[in-house]
Amino acid sequence: MKYLKIFTDFAEVMGQLSDAEKGRLFTAMIVYADCGEEPKLTGNERILWPQAKLNIDNQKDSYDKMCEVNRQNISKRYEAYQESTDRNESKDKSTDRYERLRTATKTYGSKQDKDKDKDKDNINNIYSPAAADIINYLNSKAGTKFKTKNQLANKKIAARLHEGYSVDDFKKVIDNKCDEWLESDMAKYLRPETLFGSKFDSYLNQPPQQAEYDNRKQFIFNKSSPKKVNRDEPYRAFFESAFKP
Repeated sequence: MKYLKIFTDFAEVMGQLSDAEKGRLFTAMIVYADCGEEPKLTGNERILWPQAKLNIDNQKDSYDKMCEVNRQNISKRYEAYQESTDRNESKDKSTDRYERLRTATKTYGSKQDKDKDKDKDNINNIYSPAAADIINYLNSKAGTKFKTKNQLANKKIAARLHEGYSVDDFKKVIDNKCDEWLESDMAKYLRPETLFGSKFDSYLNQPPQQAEYDNRKQFIFNKSSPKKVNRDEPYRAFFESAFKP
């Protein structure tokens, strides 16, 4: 214990002692309060020592309890402070995550809007006078009625034009495939998505005589097909010659 408290009523009792006895009693009380060592008193002060010792023990218990309460209060305040700090840090982190998410969402939304605008611009850019000329040429050659604003047709044409093909190349492909397919079951494929698709280059470089060759091959096949034999023909010729005047 770091202090010694003396009540006034005890001071009145000490008034019966001499100054030397008071000094020895007071010194003994200080030593006992500090280190708990009991003194060896021989004078009249020994009569008051039990009461003095009891007062010191009670004070020490009160002091220890007060220190324990203070320690608990300090511990509680520290824990509360720590929890508050953790909550604030968690809140800051949550706020940071929210801000990052909001920023990312805003950025993604802006990118989507830009992509939509870009796609819209690309769609608008596929329409051109050249594409309209090609579609009209196809309609005139194949007897079709494709619209000049047909998005798929314009997209295919724009892709081939971007690859470096010319309008004349498109017309050549149309001529080649019309000559080959127009009077056959393949006529249904005389359409932009077929003519101007991935096989455009092979259609373009198809030999001009291909259609004539196919027609000639069909003619040869028909010519070489076996004719139906009339088994009655020999008998008819015999009787006609026998009864001929």
